[in-house]
Amino acid sequence: MKTVLLVLIATIALTACATTKTWSATDDSRADATARQSASAQMPGMRGPREIATNVMGQLPQVPLYWHLVTYPNSTSAEAARDRRGTVVESFGQVWLFTIAEIGWRSSGGTRVATIGPLPRSNGGSVTATYLEGKSEAGFQTAIHQHSGPEAIYMLSGEICLETPDGQFRARVGGEPLVVRGELPMRLTHSGAGTRHSLVLVLHDSSRPWMFPADNWTPKGLCQK
Repeated sequence: MKTVLLVLIATIALTACATTKTWSATDDSRADATARQSASAQMPGMRGPREIATNVMGQLPQVPLYWHLVTYPNSTSAEAARDRRGTVVESFGQVWLFTIAEIGWRSSGGTRVATIGPLPRSNGGSVTATYLEGKSEAGFQTAIHQHSGPEAIYMLSGEICLETPDGQFRARVGGEPLVVRGELPMRLTHSGAGTRHSLVLVLHDSSRPWMFPADNWTPKGLCQK
């Protein structure tokens, strides 16, 4: 019986290792940058954004920081250009290098798509960048929720409306990216026709989840007006 139990425990451990996807820096200049490709991690009952990667970056310099989005022809060239605050992801048929850096940061090669910011944030502590992709159809709404750090949204297609206690904010493909401060209750509505595709960053305290329910606020339906 004891032998069977040990074999069972070993089998469970091996299965867990085989089914968990991880991706992390490998050389000495990237040792403290950890990012992992991951499956969908959503609040129960919430549809929409799907978590595609995280990067635990530790403490960041107290200077204005931006989200830089660059595409590459393949993951090999993107990895070669990645620094300690960079994350390589594959999303919507493209290879992306996402980097959190100062406004003057420039990638090695690749095609610069956007620079979004500055990103509002609090002082101190380890910071994690959680990246998501959003895909939805007209009429879709998220649950009421909030993020533990600023959220930035880059639209690839479609249009969204974000209602918060501060009012409504709209973003559409070809328009200005949307940046919203953290700790703000919100509900996102797919306000345009056709399919919405978007890339999302939540820059948050590493000790807290990137998203959690917001039960103390009721939307006024501004995005439906």
